[in-house]
Amino acid sequence: MQLPNRSQLTATSLFNKFIQYKAKTIAPATLDKYRGLLGYVEQFFGNCSAAEVNLNEAEKFTDWYNSQNLSKVVIRERLGLLNACWRWAVEQALVEMNPWAEMPSRIKVPPKQMPKPFTQEEIRSIVEMFKADRYYRH
Repeated sequence: MQLPNRSQLTATSLFNKFIQYKAKTIAPATLDKYRGLLGYVEQFFGNCSAAEVNLNEAEKFTDWYNSQNLSKVVIRERLGLLNACWRWAVEQALVEMNPWAEMPSRIKVPPKQMPKPFTQEEIRSIVEMFKADRYYRH
């Protein structure tokens, strides 16, 4: 078996290969996320070789992608997709290393806001409404 020429494999074509690989096992809506990220990868890396994407380039992409007015949750998720792609590429001997391994954890996602419970007054009012209703008072 002949190994692919690593210098000719661009970051964009590598991610496209990963999308083709994943297309068999993921939902169409998830596939749309991959394709959306492909546009950003193509825009940032252009014809840059996948083998040339090192930690420094991954950090530059992360900073640039972070400036694209996307939510932190989306950014972290998409960096996770790049991490999965390069991890797969290492397994397939398409690249030698995964520069994305630490990138998703660098994006801090603010915690979700806890729902505000009813006040004591609102609880009393709701209970009284049920007690007064002819169908729900039991």
